[in-house]
Amino acid sequence: MSPGDRVFDAMSSWVSFLPPLSFERVVGHGLNRAELQANDQLDEFFIQDFNANQRLPLDDEQFDVVCCALSVQYLQYPGAIFSEFERILSPGGTAVMSFTNRMFPTKAVRAWRMRSMDERAALVEEYLTAGGFTQTEHVVDHPGDDPFYAVIGHTDFK
Repeated sequence: MSPGDRVFDAMSSWVSFLPPLSFERVVGHGLNRAELQANDQLDEFFIQDFNANQRLPLDDEQFDVVCCALSVQYLQYPGAIFSEFERILSPGGTAVMSFTNRMFPTKAVRAWRMRSMDERAALVEEYLTAGGFTQTEHVVDHPGDDPFYAVIGHTDFK
């Protein structure tokens, strides 16, 4: 992420995991209006259950970065959502999906619960590929017993 980027913060909450940069625009998405209103990084937001409706109410190619922190494990239809992420990104855009080993087991999809952390990273790479991202990479940090993973996808320059 860079200053001036247009960012879509998917599955956001009351706290932002975005770096303290000056973005052109940050649009958030989530399930809880009060939490999103408390997130001072967001310029605007909308409420939507991605498991009920996978179509984003956003125009094509309007963001430079899509990020999703600590929530990818709850998507029941990741292929459709990742296709939407690719659609709203400008050419050469980036999607950053980050996660740790923490989750709500009753909410996480089975495909997530049954995998190791490295296998989860591979699963997110599959989600990105299914969504139309052409390049993927992942970053791993192991601070003690709480590993942090970020899987990054890039769109083509059209």
